[in-house]
Amino acid sequence: MKMQHRFSSLESCLKENLNVLTARILTPEEMPLIPVIYARFEAFGDLMNATRFINYLNIATANPRTKFAIWTKNVGIVAKVFKQGYSKPENLNIIVSSPFVGKVLNISRLPWADKVFTVYNDSQIEAGNIDINCGAKSCFSCGLRYEKNSIKEIRERLK
Repeated sequence: MKMQHRFSSLESCLKENLNVLTARILTPEEMPLIPVIYARFEAFGDLMNATRFINYLNIATANPRTKFAIWTKNVGIVAKVFKQGYSKPENLNIIVSSPFVGKVLNISRLPWADKVFTVYNDSQIEAGNIDINCGAKSCFSCGLRYEKNSIKEIRERLK
């Protein structure tokens, strides 16, 4: 909401992107070029349908030099797309968001999931001696969410 108030045209851009990405699968000629090191899909929401996710897979494939990440709670959509025969590009990290504060979702049954994202409140952090590894740095300098590495849980303090 803060971003929408700060940038008045953001809402209309988000709606347009929603319409473009959910209506149909884009052609290779329509794939945007993303000239950045890191890019996040679904920074303002979650997956709405399989078409949108397929478009994200195709965008990542068309931009192999960019490292993409997507956060989702809609694991059914992702599983459905992969069951249809689509494959995950090497430059995409799929991060499954834990649905409850302080409860880590077990992603071992999701072979396509790279990491799990869990939010903890202050009492959980103190009681469990939880090491918060996200939130104090810039994503660009950290890269934890975008890089393939051994860290499988991203932990953030509740804001």
